[in-house]
Amino acid sequence: MALAFRKMETFSSHKYFQRLIKAGFTDEQAEVQIAMVGDASRSGLEHLATKADIADLRTEMTSLRAEFKEDTASLRAELKEDIARLDNKINTSKWQTMGSIFSLLILLPVIQLLSKHFGF
Repeated sequence: MALAFRKMETFSSHKYFQRLIKAGFTDEQAEVQIAMVGDASRSGLEHLATKADIADLRTEMTSLRAEFKEDTASLRAELKEDIARLDNKINTSKWQTMGSIFSLLILLPVIQLLSKHFGF
């Protein structure tokens, strides 16, 4: 994404001073006015990002993006392992349940036979 910048025009305090005098300001009023404009413009410029600031941000964003990808890949791998473990537990439980049912199916006729034979 390309950023568009306007070329900043330089401020001529001398031209501004001349305009203020021409408009009826005294020398002292014009000087105070120029000082105030200078202070305001300097304080505004302090908050502008430089090309180096933007480059640093891009580098940091690239680093964070790489960390995010690594973290995501790691979480995916952990999740796959957890799913595989759960699958194994489900399969083990399924076979244990089937074994219990099969044992009951085999033992039930034996129990019926014994109960008839011994009379319980």
